[in-house]
Amino acid sequence: MRCAIACLLIVPLATAGCAPREDTQQELFVSVPLDFDPTEEYDLSNWWSNDRQLLFLGDGGFYALFDTTNRYRGPAERGRWWQQTFAALWLEPYAELQRRSRRVSIGKIGGRLALNVGPLESMFAIDRPPEVIEDRLIGLWQGAAGHLRLDANGRYELRPRREWEDRGARLAVVAGHQGTWRVVGNRLRLEPDSPNTQPVTLALQYDEETLELAGGELMPVSTQEE
Repeated sequence: MRCAIACLLIVPLATAGCAPREDTQQELFVSVPLDFDPTEEYDLSNWWSNDRQLLFLGDGGFYALFDTTNRYRGPAERGRWWQQTFAALWLEPYAELQRRSRRVSIGKIGGRLALNVGPLESMFAIDRPPEVIEDRLIGLWQGAAGHLRLDANGRYELRPRREWEDRGARLAVVAGHQGTWRVVGNRLRLEPDSPNTQPVTLALQYDEETLELAGGELMPVSTQEE
């Protein structure tokens, strides 16, 4: 008799313990939508910008991060990048290998693919870097001052006339030279490769329609041909 009562007590308890909880089942089947379709094909090798900074992801795994939207000012950080998943990539700087690599999340904002390079604002792919004054300077210049070629890689070649003026300051240059060029404020600075040659600074005047160097002593060849 005692055995029968004990069995009757055990069976309901066991049944109650096995009964599934509705709230637990609901938690197991919660669905969180993804930012975008993981099977979607996209190419990350591109220029990216948030209107304040620039990021270049090269085909060969090289990247360059710029503090401004002017790529001619030189990148603040260089390194290699690699994609971990459809939603993440990593930036590994060259100069600071001891520093932790930066994880960049990939998502979509307003239907556009975006890179979240914290703590920077989200970046979107652009067809080309924003145009700056350096883009307009690239090419061949000539005039009373001589001949000047400015290349996109930051190199120049100057073949000046023996003597010419720049804003009233007399400059005597006896031989041509090569080196690197950059824009500093409203002037173009030529820094020769040779330590025996002094840097040359040229006045730069420009607006939306005109562009002059050395007070008009140097003009773009294309402008002269027109």
